[in-house]
Amino acid sequence: MKLNSKEQQNLLQLLGSNLPDNLHIAFNILSNLDGEQLQPFVYELFVLHALALEQTHGPNDLKLDKELSSMLFLKGRTVTTCLLQKIPNPAIHKSLDRNYRNYILWDIRYPKKLEKIATGLQLNPLPLAQAFYKKTGLCLNYLLENIEDETIICPIIESFIYNDNLILEGKHLRFFPKILFKYTKLESINLNDNHIAKIPKEIENFTNLKHLFIRRNMLTNIHPNIQKLKKLRYIDLYSSSRQYVDFDLPTKALLEQLNHIHLNYYLNLPKGAPHPPTYEGV
Repeated sequence: MKLNSKEQQNLLQLLGSNLPDNLHIAFNILSNLDGEQLQPFVYELFVLHALALEQTHGPNDLKLDKELSSMLFLKGRTVTTCLLQKIPNPAIHKSLDRNYRNYILWDIRYPKKLEKIATGLQLNPLPLAQAFYKKTGLCLNYLLENIEDETIICPIIESFIYNDNLILEGKHLRFFPKILFKYTKLESINLNDNHIAKIPKEIENFTNLKHLFIRRNMLTNIHPNIQKLKKLRYIDLYSSSRQYVDFDLPTKALLEQLNHIHLNYYLNLPKGAPHPPTYEGV
């Protein structure tokens, strides 16, 4: 049995579906393929295998459909193991022999760990991240850091924009994704619960920005260009740990225009700079 390119794409869509019936169809077709023919599906199969292991070993923080979870628990691990064993990749076979798990659905959220996993499996980390994202929503941070093709990354970003409000909360981002700076009409940006250390100079691009939520990050520096945001009225800098953040702006203009700062940081402010109304978190 040999698949043409269109049939391969259709089969990839079935594997990417969260409907158990679609996965059953895909598994039935794949079971009739040899190892070389299964090669184009290795990333999707490994993602399904990882999900099946999670269902087998206990609960996880992914909100999977109940029917899909049940199907993966009862059948997914056995089927994906058999299919992956047919693919000519000794590294994957070795991982299956040692019951490869290592909290993979947690580790892949961190770029270096994702790359380590991919290297160990002799796979490319980028398509592995794409396969995990399509199935679970994880690895968004890796895609934002490594995909430059706007035809691929823009639709992903735009799926998080609602009425000029961007919400990328809890995505394990290490910095402002460069692609964000083209969305100059944004009025609100929510980057809470990430690992961002700096608000970069390109922040000035958001000329319509009114609200910036960046609580529980790892901020140490806010670029002075933030003072150019004349419409900005609210900044949430609340942190779970008190630390200094460099807010050494050359003028008092920004602080005077803000209505509110929500903080739990010690701010390095210019001498004599006024404090806008604040709420000190506990």
